[in-house]
Amino acid sequence: MEAKRKSHNQVPGHRRPGVVLLKIKRSCNAQEGDYHGECMGCKKSLGRTWRLPCLRLKIGDVELSKPCQVKGHEWTLRWKENSVLNDIGGWASSEVRVIRLTEGYTDDFVEFRVREFIPKAGDSLRRSWMTPTGEVRSVDIPAYAIVDTDTIVPQYKAYIKKGLTKCCHRVLDEHKGKLIWWTYSDALRLSRLPSPLSVEERKVLSDTLELWMAVRLTTRSFEIVGPETLGMPPNIFDETNPSCGKIPIPPVMGAQLDSSLIHEIQFRSRRTALEGLHKLITENKAKSWLTTYLIIFILLHNTALLMKHDASYARKHGMNDLRDSNAYEDDFYFVSQLYEVNWQPRSMAI
Repeated sequence: MEAKRKSHNQVPGHRRPGVVLLKIKRSCNAQEGDYHGECMGCKKSLGRTWRLPCLRLKIGDVELSKPCQVKGHEWTLRWKENSVLNDIGGWASSEVRVIRLTEGYTDDFVEFRVREFIPKAGDSLRRSWMTPTGEVRSVDIPAYAIVDTDTIVPQYKAYIKKGLTKCCHRVLDEHKGKLIWWTYSDALRLSRLPSPLSVEERKVLSDTLELWMAVRLTTRSFEIVGPETLGMPPNIFDETNPSCGKIPIPPVMGAQLDSSLIHEIQFRSRRTALEGLHKLITENKAKSWLTTYLIIFILLHNTALLMKHDASYARKHGMNDLRDSNAYEDDFYFVSQLYEVNWQPRSMAI
């Protein structure tokens, strides 16, 4: 009995004087010479890698593009997330102008009828950027918006089908002669040949490629080309802006295009592409292996291109200090900590 009591009380002061110890099977093993330090048994258990429970996700839940405008950098607050694009409302002028827009991925353009509108609270009327020295600069942009918003989707659907091959050439130019280039080349070729792929496989492959281009359109700034520039000079941006020499579109007009591309074209293409991929995988037919491989390859590369764009966007708008901003509700706040070289725990600011 005395030996048992001695074993139980082998740590002087019971580690924490005045604390009532519960009856446990294993005694606390303190480090010799440091009786108030970490328990040796507990320290060893922290090094174990515990088996995580199985996590099952559906292919249809995969996000393949940005769901909305970047929070805090919205061009307008007129249309909330996942909302239908409504008419602009009050117009400041009855004059209708026709402008041509492109993003530079093809040699083609789309035309829209635009009018000057009366700005509301939340409408951005300036385009801003951060210089390499950290200075924030901006320029005033005239308040113009697209009149016939119902023409945006059909025009861009036709634009995507017509310019898909050229877009692939422009985006993948640095990869010509490499695996990425040959994979996309095979995907484009097989999506248009009557054989060897089935009709269903060609449909899924085409939907995936068109989705890929639709996402590219929302990761690059549109510019105005042609004679009508809405009164903006070619040198509206200085040499510190990545779009120097190009004429930007008004911010609210950009929000109109993004809303149509994201919530209509990308949403539908994403649904049909992922549903088709899910069917190919669940059917598990040997003859469909190449189509499945091509689709997964394109979708994974699309993710890599999105990450590259997000990094560039963050640098352009000076988001490098996100980790120190205490923006706990920001989607990327905790993700950004994964890339810290010497991460240290930090206390939350209340």
